[in-house]
Amino acid sequence: MRELINLRKYIDEWRKTVELIPASEGAQEELLFPSAEEREDQMYTDQQIYDTICERPTGGPWWKENLYRKVRSKPRNELHLFRYFIDGSLRSYYLGEVVEAERFSPLVFAQVGACVVQRDGNGRVSAFEKRIKNLLVLDFETFSEEALSFLKRLLSGVNPELEVVNLSERDILTKSYVYERRYMATGKVKYKMRELEVELMKTVAPHLNESTWLVVDGSLMFEPIHKYLSEFYGRGVPPVIGISKNFRKDPQFVLKEGVFRKRRFNIQQLLSKLDVSERTPVFTALNGKIAFWYLRIWPKRYLGHPLTGIVKCELVLPGRGEVSSELIDILSGVIIAERNVTTYGQDSRWPAHLYPIYTAEQVIKNAFFSREVVQEILRWR
Repeated sequence: MRELINLRKYIDEWRKTVELIPASEGAQEELLFPSAEEREDQMYTDQQIYDTICERPTGGPWWKENLYRKVRSKPRNELHLFRYFIDGSLRSYYLGEVVEAERFSPLVFAQVGACVVQRDGNGRVSAFEKRIKNLLVLDFETFSEEALSFLKRLLSGVNPELEVVNLSERDILTKSYVYERRYMATGKVKYKMRELEVELMKTVAPHLNESTWLVVDGSLMFEPIHKYLSEFYGRGVPPVIGISKNFRKDPQFVLKEGVFRKRRFNIQQLLSKLDVSERTPVFTALNGKIAFWYLRIWPKRYLGHPLTGIVKCELVLPGRGEVSSELIDILSGVIIAERNVTTYGQDSRWPAHLYPIYTAEQVIKNAFFSREVVQEILRWR
């Protein structure tokens, strides 16, 4: 809490050179849109048509006979493959608008965190490592060099975990908010959170092998992730799988059935008939750098939306080659078994939420400042 008190003091000092128009109700928490993960999935690639299957079957191409492949569940007592799980979380607060001359910028305070949990041979889950970082986000281009330098000098004494972030620097998660800087700040905070996940991934990577895998909550298409994994593991498939609870709903899929014949599906058509414990063929994205497929882990009945209970799974392909059907079946079977401990009643995302990921998320949130403390200290009346 001392960090917040000092931050408040130094912002008050900065107000001698700039004007702060505070948010009317004090620090306002910026809630993520329900479709935030889906929107993030869209930002990673402009590709909308997927027509390349990168799966290497043991026999012939099974998807020409049946679009879906049944997978057998593989519980931990049969195959304990997933040993590490990583998730990130954030809280972002809009403090108001900072004005200098006729220029202005949103001022946002945020906390981002990432956590790796480890599961031992008895199934016990414990925190392996976590990191929390405090951010102050604003548009550097708005301010004079004197005002910006004064702020940085003031904040250098707050604590080493506070980072002043430039909203003017574009990245993959802020480009779609170019006309609304307040929402752009939320994208910037999300980008910083994913960077923190990459930092933790580097600490876990030496512990991974073909029998010890890491599960990442979300997409592996985030460039720092797939770039690092490709460089660290060489041409083999890294023992890291990304599992997304929500995903974009606009792709088209094309399956070739001969020299001239093709079948075309939108994602609703492809997944609406996907039954529990079934998966799709494996497609490629990012010019062959990523392999992905869809897997239903809960039956459609009682879930409301036809795509609820489906997860999107991703692997990095450093050599841009193919991945065996056998490996995909094994990974899918292990994921299906993970559903047996659910977050039902704790999290509305439970039909696609793996419990160890939920645990990592809770570790981070419990380390954040409470909303009440932030909103009380960072309030200008």
